[in-house]
Amino acid sequence: MRDILFISMYMPYDSVPHAGGRALNYYIKTVAENATVRLLSLATRTEVQKSTIQLYGIEPDYIVYDEIAHKTLKKIASLNSKFNPFHKYGNLIVEYKANALLARLKNYKKNNYVPSTIVLQWT
Repeated sequence: MRDILFISMYMPYDSVPHAGGRALNYYIKTVAENATVRLLSLATRTEVQKSTIQLYGIEPDYIVYDEIAHKTLKKIASLNSKFNPFHKYGNLIVEYKANALLARLKNYKKNNYVPSTIVLQWT
């Protein structure tokens, strides 16, 4: 069976109000019917509480960003990545969130987790 890692900026759940989250919610559940799926997603505490993804056999791994951004300093340090179009993240993701995702991915590598497919969902 294939092992697929979905990486998402937004947490999919059944009652998600935006179209990108609804589309991801549909596709990740459909893929999970025929594959082993893990989801690495940025989320708020509220979204984590609403999550039903594990009911569909999907292993969730949430980065709760209101916890990683609890210090104003991290937000201030990320201003360049948010507003500067020439920054390497170019307003696609703020730096403190990118650093949190990269740290988690390095931890996967350290623990020998190697999925056969990685899907990036950024809408």
